[in-house]
Amino acid sequence: MDFNGHKLYYMLPPSLSLLPSNVIIFEIVYLSSKEDITQDIVVGWGAFPIVNGEFEINHGKFKVPMLYGNIDFDTNKFKDIEKKYMRNVDEWLCNLYIQVKKIDLFDFRFHEEKIEFLVPKKWQKALEQQQKMNKALIESRIKRGGSNAAAASP
Repeated sequence: MDFNGHKLYYMLPPSLSLLPSNVIIFEIVYLSSKEDITQDIVVGWGAFPIVNGEFEINHGKFKVPMLYGNIDFDTNKFKDIEKKYMRNVDEWLCNLYIQVKKIDLFDFRFHEEKIEFLVPKKWQKALEQQQKMNKALIESRIKRGGSNAAAASP
C-alpha cells in the first residue's frame, strides 16, 4: 500500500492457511502532541478483507469505509459494517482508497526499493526522552507488580 510515497508491506500466511476472517484493520489516530503520546485518540477504523469470495488474495484498487470511534470487535461481517453507516451516516468517517499488489516472496527478497523515514533532530531528542520515560514507567510497574506478588505470597 502506498501512502504519499510510503508503502506498507504485509506478509500473509500461505494460501492454504487463509481464512475468510483474515483482515487488515486500519485505525485513524489523532496525535495530540509531539511530546505526550499517551493522549492520542483513535478517531476511526476500517477493515479490509485479505481474501475474496474465491478464497484468493485480494489485489487491485479498493475503497475501505472508515467508521467513527474505536474498533468494534463485535462486528464480524462486512455487511454489518455497511449496515452501520447505511442506518446512520454519522457513523461513517471517510473512505480510505488503497491499491493492493501481490509480490512473491522471491521478488520481495531482491526488491531494491528502500524507504527511509528522516526524523528531524529536535524530534529525535523528544522521542528519546519519551522512550526513557516509558522505560522508567514500565520498570516501576514491574517493580510494583513484583512487590505486590511478594506481599501476597504466604
